[in-house]
Amino acid sequence: MFYNTCIMFDNKQNMFIVIDGPDGTGKTTISRLLVEMFIKQNKNAVLTAEPTSSPLGVQIRLALKTQTNPQILLDMFLQDRSQHCKDFILPALNQGKIVVCDRYKLSTACYQQSDSHTAKQLLAMQKHLMDPDYTFILYFKNIKTIQNRMSNRKRSLDVFENVHFQQKINDDFIRLAKELQSQNVFLISAEQNTKQILKQIMEVINV
Repeated sequence: MFYNTCIMFDNKQNMFIVIDGPDGTGKTTISRLLVEMFIKQNKNAVLTAEPTSSPLGVQIRLALKTQTNPQILLDMFLQDRSQHCKDFILPALNQGKIVVCDRYKLSTACYQQSDSHTAKQLLAMQKHLMDPDYTFILYFKNIKTIQNRMSNRKRSLDVFENVHFQQKINDDFIRLAKELQSQNVFLISAEQNTKQILKQIMEVINV
């Protein structure tokens, strides 16, 4: 279900696409499959993700396993994203590539909300960073799906990966998508199969 009208853009070669949403929605799989689909179409596409694989990104992943001070964690995420834009995303776009990124600004707006920072304030902190051409938020309609997917995870979980918190995150992503519908943000149910999700994404970007 889309909360904004499918706007047609110039069919340019370079494009910045973000796949976002709560944990367990299959963002990483969809991001990878989307890049593979572009490559099969002879388009120059690259996959990236946040936190990045940079030394700072590695520190963030380690910090997510502990009770790191929220402000310190927020600062690390923002610094990692700023460097990511400068060192990878912008250069790739300038080379005419399609960049597909697993997580971006809206993840910070949802995950780092606190008594100190509202979602709007967190987005304002990132105003200097480029906006994606399209952001696709994968979300859950049925809360039981979150419970099932979280319980099936075999690896060690980070501090954000618990059912009750992810239920809140899911609701926050849906709310933000509705508020940002004029900014090329689209909601897609994660309870569909990958072919259905990819089909909806391709219908929107019209390439």
